Amino acid sequence: ALLLALPFHFPFLWPLSFFALAPYFFSLEKKSRGRAVFQSYIFGILFFGITGYWLNYVNIFGFILLTLYLGGYFAAFGFYAGRFLGTGPGGKDPGRIYGALSLSAVWVLLEWVRCWMFSGLPWALLGHSQWKNLAFIQIADVTGVWGVSFAVILTNLLLYQFLKHKKIAVGCLYLAAGILIAVYAYGFLRLAQLAPP
Repeated sequence: ALLLALPFHFPFLWPLSFFALAPYFFSLEKKSRGRAVFQSYIFGILFFGITGYWLNYVNIFGFILLTLYLGGYFAAFGFYAGRFLGTGPGGKDPGRIYGALSLSAVWVLLEWVRCWMFSGLPWALLGHSQWKNLAFIQIADVTGVWGVSFAVILTNLLLYQFLKHKKIAVGCLYLAAGILIAVYAYGFLRLAQLAPP
């Protein structure tokens, strides 16, 4: 949670976002679905507590309620994580790349829901951690912040799959590198086109 929250406070630490979630994925291995949900909920509370600690100066009770509410989105993510990562008792491995793509889509869907539910709270989305990474965020002109979030979470998941399976998951490493190269190539192209006068 600390690794994931640091880029929101110290923008020069944006590279942390590309691997900050890998330890979390490892921590979910061999956990029951209920345990994965609980652990993800605690992870979410810690993340939002660290990210928005300054809100306690406005209203401590409101800050606590908000943190408990926002942690629920991480809990919902944890509910699906066991299935897609093939963890937990009787967990089925749906395929490393398919699992990474599916779980990335779930993450982005939950971010999108958070932006609209109960009038919305588009705060501390994963894509926001890259605001200083100018070339990388240029894809937002096509995908919005959700495309940036998708690229970051997918990189995390592919890195996790590679570290977990080593030699048989080299394709995950190549795919992660390919995604980063494609996003950066588009970003540098756009920046060259949009050079200020």
